[in-house]
Amino acid sequence: MLTSIGFLLVRRKAPYQKFDLPLIDQQSLEDIVPLSRYLPLPLQTKYHQKVAAFLNQIYFKTYHGLTLTHEMKLMIAGHACLLTLNKGDRHFRKLHSVHIMPEAFVQEQGQAHGVSHHNVHGVSFENGKVVLAWNATENGAKNHFDGKNVALHEFSHQFDQEDGN
Repeated sequence: MLTSIGFLLVRRKAPYQKFDLPLIDQQSLEDIVPLSRYLPLPLQTKYHQKVAAFLNQIYFKTYHGLTLTHEMKLMIAGHACLLTLNKGDRHFRKLHSVHIMPEAFVQEQGQAHGVSHHNVHGVSFENGKVVLAWNATENGAKNHFDGKNVALHEFSHQFDQEDGN
């Protein structure tokens, strides 16, 4: 939203919209996002509203024959929204889409001596796009103690990238 102040244009963030998450999705989150089981009761309502808003506002796309399911979207949204719980009504300001590959994918990186190729499980871009390997996302969600949750990792980069870090 643009607002005119004299000759200066200021970009304002659209107000945070509240959505309700169906009870069946609330119950599913406890299974597919194990960390959500430990949320204190006062945070659970806030968490469910943030997940519902994420599902309603973010575009999901799959590649290479991977079929997008509601459970996949719920798992990804559930992990991403854990990062927003203590940020008031703040949400991912730039994020607009999540792209899901079946497994690790190749990313080209420019270096001083040419281009290198790396197999990666996730990438976050400053333009508001996150790419995740589904197998790594699913495996990372199963064991919340191993420190290998690619969804948490990539969505935390989205916060970093909002202010250019």
